[in-house]
Order: sequence, then C-alpha cells, then structure tokens
Amino acid sequence: MVDRILATFLAADGLFVLGGALILAVALISKSQLGAEATLDNIAHILLLSHCPITPAIINAGFIFFTFILSLPAIILGTDRLWLKIHGWFVVTSGIFTLCLGLSIWFETLKTRSKLGIMWKEQPAAVQSLLQQR
Repeated sequence: MVDRILATFLAADGLFVLGGALILAVALISKSQLGAEATLDNIAHILLLSHCPITPAIINAGFIFFTFILSLPAIILGTDRLWLKIHGWFVVTSGIFTLCLGLSIWFETLKTRSKLGIMWKEQPAAVQSLLQQR
C-alpha cells in the first residue's frame, strides 16, 4: 500500500520538475529563434525576445533540476528530515527566483510601448524595412 502523503509529495515533485523542463524548453526555443535569420514572419518575435531574460531562465531551470535532485535523498531516506528541510528551502528559493523572473518579464512588457521609438532607432535599415512590410 502506497502512503498517500508520499504519493502526494511525488506528484508535486513531478509537477515541479515538469515546470522546470517547461521553463528550459521555452528558454532554449527562444534562444534558438534569436539566432535565426530575420524574415517577415519572425522579425517581431526576434525583436521582442531580444529584450527577454533568457539566460536567467536557463539558470532558473537548472536550479529547479538541482532542487529536484535534492528531493531524491528525502524520498529514499524517509526517516531523515534534514534532506526534506533542505529541499523545502530550495523550493522556496527557486519559487522566489521564478517570481522575480516573471515580474521582470511583466514589467518589461509594460514598458515596451514607451521603448518602441528607441528600439526602432537602434535597428538597422533592413530590420526597419521588414517591420514596415509587416
């Protein structure tokens, strides 16, 4: 018979590492799109993604995976609560880091409209031409 508390912990831990995988996948896809050649279809995405914190998102995903690895001794050593406490603090820390990352992205999107003129002037003529065609 499986302990319900342990099963709930495993489910939450699985969702936690799945969230880390999702953050890593989005960050790596975004990073690969930044390196792509600018076309009429992707120029707006490239321009907006260039102002997103992609490297901190990759670091955050790595921190989430490390936190997940710290949960394994807590699961295996059921009587030792030290690993569970360490894992709990790392979950809180990664949650705060994810919150700060999300707030940073949100505040940047709120400031996007006021920065459009500056972003426009920084772009080469080819990029401006693609944006005008869009």
